[in-house]
Amino acid sequence: MGYFLFVPTIDTGKLKISADNFKILEKETGIDVATLRNALYGSGIDCLKAHSDPAAIEKIAEVLTFHKIPYLFTQTEELLKIPVYNAKKLIAHPDRIEFLTDSRQKLSIFLQQPIAIASDTKWSRDSIQRSVMKGEQFVIASPEHAFVFRAKSVIVENVPGTTNYSRTHNTALFLEYLFKSGNELYVDSSFRQLQGVLRGGFPRYAAFLSQMLITGFLKEDFPENLLEEVTEEDKPPQPTYNYRKYTGLKLYLHRYLRGIKAITVDHTAVAWVLFIFLAYGGVRTGSIGAIALGAGILSVSLTTRFFQLMKLKNLIQDIPISKLRSVSAGFVEVLGRIHAQSPLISPISGAKCAYFRYIKEKRVNTRDGYNWNATEIGEAIADDCFLDDGTGIISLNLKNARFSISAREKSYNTYADLNMGIMPASGISNVRYTEEYLEDGKTVYAMGTATPVNPLRRFGEYLSYIKKDKNRLLRFDLDGNGVVDEAEWQLALPQLRREFLDHYMKKGQSFSLMIDYRKDFPIFLVSDQPEEKLLKTLKWKIPVTLVMGLVSFVIFLILLVSIIGG
Repeated sequence: MGYFLFVPTIDTGKLKISADNFKILEKETGIDVATLRNALYGSGIDCLKAHSDPAAIEKIAEVLTFHKIPYLFTQTEELLKIPVYNAKKLIAHPDRIEFLTDSRQKLSIFLQQPIAIASDTKWSRDSIQRSVMKGEQFVIASPEHAFVFRAKSVIVENVPGTTNYSRTHNTALFLEYLFKSGNELYVDSSFRQLQGVLRGGFPRYAAFLSQMLITGFLKEDFPENLLEEVTEEDKPPQPTYNYRKYTGLKLYLHRYLRGIKAITVDHTAVAWVLFIFLAYGGVRTGSIGAIALGAGILSVSLTTRFFQLMKLKNLIQDIPISKLRSVSAGFVEVLGRIHAQSPLISPISGAKCAYFRYIKEKRVNTRDGYNWNATEIGEAIADDCFLDDGTGIISLNLKNARFSISAREKSYNTYADLNMGIMPASGISNVRYTEEYLEDGKTVYAMGTATPVNPLRRFGEYLSYIKKDKNRLLRFDLDGNGVVDEAEWQLALPQLRREFLDHYMKKGQSFSLMIDYRKDFPIFLVSDQPEEKLLKTLKWKIPVTLVMGLVSFVIFLILLVSIIGG
């Protein structure tokens, strides 16, 4: 049985917890500052501690109670008691909303009750309509029960403006009605950061929302005495929309060859393109040799991919995930929250992220209707990215990584356009965007080679950080003129070196390492999926790749025999 301690998070763009208060909390809870920062900074709700022994949680809860920090102490058994239903129909009434479940039950939530609404993605900043387009699963919860539904399939009744053409649009109208009619509504966006803790998928998260309403946890605010306003010096540099765009021939080179870099080339995609090209040309010209050549290239590529996937599967299974404090140089698997010193802002979704990539497509009319043709690819990778698991940090050279990102979002307008006041046109759009990104602070799985980093580089980064912090810098202003001159700076360096070494040791051994790609061990994977899901995906990809490779090889042999015998 698992016991959990959940806390609300703080938006660091406006408020922060002072360093002194963090030290007090670290001393009294026994939780290091890095873990406290990870749990208390962000958006929505986060888990401060999960343990099989309730006494370990209760000790920390006593400290939070003393400091008047809101928390929710619960256990798996309590969440399992809350009924969660799959809703097939949403029916609006003046005083309640009614749900028809998949077992044909009719249940209601009254609008005077506290109600929580959430989805499996973060709510968009601009509209409910866009939030519904981004999300796949949604939940409406009350203290008694919770209802899970999919925007694309649920039926909506008794809401003005609904149509017979788009259930997603109808769902958005229903949620807008609920926002206008509800008496006490809460919106949460914590599913992604909690799914690894709750371990029960979206229904378990739905039960968690009901539990928060039962305890009144969502009503409580963080105590003001622990908070202070963020000054301009505290704020990181504002990210921009600068990123690489690929169009024309470069678009296809990037899409299939990723710039013709050996570490990122997708040879299977290239083999498929060559096979289709040669097969089409062979059929048009009657050349069996061209078709045989295409089948041979495809067979070699698929066979190579089969062994690559087998090697990757064995590595994931055989190498345990390491804590960053104890990780050493060599091939490693690690899990932690990804951060960037200067996060990017995605121009499509507006998400703060360490990496994003989107494909822009235009609708082209054809005889059979229309097709979507790619016209642009945009991609950006933040500099100085690192993972933090609460025990230490480790740098990531994402420019050499292959990404496996499961979450993809489609949109017909961009966050950059909305910020500039360009509103989307009504009707069917001729342009759409498909985006994938790694959100700053998201838990990711990384597999690659940990290589030592020159300590002088780390010390240089530390000095750069000190120079940006005026309060810490002015303590070396010995003459009190408000400026640290060259002589004062030289006197400060020995003390800064001692502070750096102390800081270095607290971060653990991983602070001196960077995960990167190496030619002698050519695997560097970063994924937003947990290890178990990656293995599940590989279990069906491996046999499918093998079968396709064998089929293409048989076709190659048949065509080769016909050429020799002809």
